[in-house]
Amino acid sequence: MQLQSLIQNQLRAFFICFFLCFLFVFVNKAYSENLKKVFIVHSYNTDIMTALSQQQGILEALNKCGLKLSIKTFYMQTKTKYITPSAIKQIGKIAREKLKEFDPDVVIVVDDNACREVMLKMVDTKYKFVFTGMNMIPEMYNKKVKFMESRKRPGHNITGVWERLYFTAGVNFIHRIFPSIKRVIVFMSTSPTGKAAKQAILYEIKKDHPSIPVKIITVSNITEYAKELNRINQSYSKDEVAIVPFIERLFSESKVMTFKDVIAFTVKHSRLIDISILSFLRLGILIGISPDYK
Repeated sequence: MQLQSLIQNQLRAFFICFFLCFLFVFVNKAYSENLKKVFIVHSYNTDIMTALSQQQGILEALNKCGLKLSIKTFYMQTKTKYITPSAIKQIGKIAREKLKEFDPDVVIVVDDNACREVMLKMVDTKYKFVFTGMNMIPEMYNKKVKFMESRKRPGHNITGVWERLYFTAGVNFIHRIFPSIKRVIVFMSTSPTGKAAKQAILYEIKKDHPSIPVKIITVSNITEYAKELNRINQSYSKDEVAIVPFIERLFSESKVMTFKDVIAFTVKHSRLIDISILSFLRLGILIGISPDYK
């Protein structure tokens, strides 16, 4: 009698254990099938303000979609650490490898370096891309790599939002505040993002025609920038010209100067009105009209 009871208890325990294991596998499989994976690739570092704003906006939008999500973010650090063309390509390759390992349902790329070195390298693959922060005009990228048929109907595995800078609107706004300003001088860097932003600004100027002339000056290092600022200080009175330091980074003798460093340098060495189309009011620069990065 005791043996029979022991066998029954063991069988009962076995079936309970079997049922729980089956239930775990079933629930886990169902959860995995419903789980969607999102891979986010930034050109930036984690502490750059535009990256933080866009990351916040992306996460808030994803949280509203009502899906179970697994989100992974990769920062390429192409503004401070991987800054040479070869280094950017190298970190882009690593980002693509990390992407494939994660095998996401959707890939979100932020800024031009991520667009160029990750997204455009994976056109017509199984991965679905959404870009944001692209400064270069999409049609110009499309001449190099065919990734869209048209803006309205992209037709490939890529879609997104082109980052319009509202540069002309910003210039016109500043001119209304300071009617004495006769010219706006924009400083650009020679970096890939700088070149892309320059094309975007030229595109806006041609399309919308600002109320005062705009001159673009490209500089590659801090010595060139200081020389140009000094020349402008000597050539114009304080209320005649506005300076826009749209410089992603500059090389100095001791380090690579980021956008924040350049802003601080501009505020210190320029005696003209310094304006920005980015949100850097706390750094001592006058803000015009800026995109809402979030």
